[in-house]
Amino acid sequence: MGHNLDPMQKVEVFNRPNGLWFRNLEFDLVIFPLNDKSVERFELTVRHRGHTMQIQWANGHIDSYHVDQGEYDPNRNMSPLLKKVNHSLQHETFSKFMKVSSEIPENWRNFVFTELKKIL
Repeated sequence: MGHNLDPMQKVEVFNRPNGLWFRNLEFDLVIFPLNDKSVERFELTVRHRGHTMQIQWANGHIDSYHVDQGEYDPNRNMSPLLKKVNHSLQHETFSKFMKVSSEIPENWRNFVFTELKKIL
């Protein structure tokens, strides 16, 4: 099963001051650090099998959302909408995220992993 990994890469953030953004084809992770050891909040977006899910963590509280991309009709509003859902992160998705996140600094990566494990 020789799958090629697509490591997440750091992206310059222009519209989110103090945010650290990492992404690949399947994941986007934005971290808002308070300092070197503490995180104010993070957002993980997962694209899988034609669906998009976003997990938001802030102050020890985690929520998950289905991202509705809107209508495919070009005459309608195409702005994404977040619909709150009560589903957990799949083990397979979490494992893949762990494998592709080696470019994220270890202190932030470990913090995100610890919080995400709570919703497996």
